[in-house]
Amino acid sequence: MNIIPHTSIKPRIGDILLRPKGLGIINHVGVSDGNGHVVHNLPSKGEHITTVEAFAEGKPVTVKSTGANPHSVLAKMRQILAHPKEYCLISRNCEHTASDIIQGKPRSEQLQAAIAMGIIGFFMYLAVRD
Repeated sequence: MNIIPHTSIKPRIGDILLRPKGLGIINHVGVSDGNGHVVHNLPSKGEHITTVEAFAEGKPVTVKSTGANPHSVLAKMRQILAHPKEYCLISRNCEHTASDIIQGKPRSEQLQAAIAMGIIGFFMYLAVRD
């Protein structure tokens, strides 16, 4: 993973772009088209394409190479952008969209981790309460 200022980012097709979100505990996720644009998903806009600069929102961006097939990535991006889905925290957040583009399956590891932590916290609460 490389942390690169958004003004000098030259990600390849299929690279994952991450930027801190909220308090920096979680990341906003998008996928590069290799031409200065990112496909991502926002609550206010749903799935869409934007520039790397707009994606960054002035924050540092981490670029993660996926090694995904560029032709498959671009085909999936076109498919998603032809029929964009609205943002849904549980079933179609930014990480779901990125995973669908790269792996063909919508998954959100950050959401899964948050749910697991909530379940653990709940059981810890039950274990220590009077």
